Amino acid sequence: MKAIGGLLLVGVMLLFCLTPAAYAEDLQIVDETLDPALFEEKIVVRTPTVHIVNESGSIGEAVARANPGDRVLVESGTYYETLDVDRTLELRGIDTGGGMPVVCGNGSGSLFTLSGTGISLDGFVMNGSGITVLSDRNVISNNTIIGGDIMLPVRNGGNSICDNVLEGGNITIMSGTVLTVRGNTLLNGSFALYRSYDLMVRDNLVAGGGLTLVNVVDGAFFNNTISDNPDGCAFDVRRSFCNIIAGNVIRGCGCGFRTGESANQVYLNTFVNNTLHVASVDLSGGCDLWSSPDPVTYLFNGSAFVGTPGNYWDDHTGTDMDGDGVLEDAYMVGESSGVDQFPLAYPGEEYTVTYADERP
Repeated sequence: MKAIGGLLLVGVMLLFCLTPAAYAEDLQIVDETLDPALFEEKIVVRTPTVHIVNESGSIGEAVARANPGDRVLVESGTYYETLDVDRTLELRGIDTGGGMPVVCGNGSGSLFTLSGTGISLDGFVMNGSGITVLSDRNVISNNTIIGGDIMLPVRNGGNSICDNVLEGGNITIMSGTVLTVRGNTLLNGSFALYRSYDLMVRDNLVAGGGLTLVNVVDGAFFNNTISDNPDGCAFDVRRSFCNIIAGNVIRGCGCGFRTGESANQVYLNTFVNNTLHVASVDLSGGCDLWSSPDPVTYLFNGSAFVGTPGNYWDDHTGTDMDGDGVLEDAYMVGESSGVDQFPLAYPGEEYTVTYADERP
């Protein structure tokens, strides 16, 4: 019986070996039953829908109808509603003859809460409240906020706040990274950063308030103007490191720069008409560097110079022997233990320096 079984097995094997054409034909039949379209990658491109809202409609209803990537255009008018935007949208106010659209609140909470990512919010007037951001990669631009704030109260990244006007409101950022804050105007309001890093803050105007940094690392603060805060501080910098603070105008404040337990690069700033230019809350006086750490090229009086310039202090006099715009006499920096070895002979506006639009 074993011999017969073995012969049968050998016979079956020989059958397959001796009839390869039949075997191949069977495989070909199986292949032909597969639809090649099943293996094609299907890419669907959806054209964003534009939702237009006028004063007789509702912004919130348009947001609820919209799919991610859509545009919501809001025409001139006054809208009484609060909005939670939970998806990627472009919300844009457009002037159709009656000015930019006005969104009104009751003075509590936020008019706009951005909980979705990648939202663009542009061109609104907000009255009585402002904006809360709970997500990443949003752009907030060209808005006017009266009596309201821009708040980023949770960990966030990649947000941009540009070219907004806040009247009687603040910008507060908690635990932010890779942020850009540019070209904003704050009237009787302040700007505060906490536990944040990798920032670009430039070309902002703060009048009647100040700028607070607490536990901020690797930020660039360029060409900001902070003024008219006689009872407060322009820059209040605590436990913050490796920030570049350059090209700013600090004018008419009770204290121009308060430092504590910090080490930053502070140069090419203009300190004028402050009650006290620099105060220190650190017994050691801090470790800030009051001139450029590396040579920079700057234009002064029509000529180019290379040097490590410091800051302009309106209570310091000295002599500029070689005409490079830098005084030969060092300046003892306020209450701190710091020394500006290369103080400027004139306010910073007399010097032209190009600051790279990059974070340190």
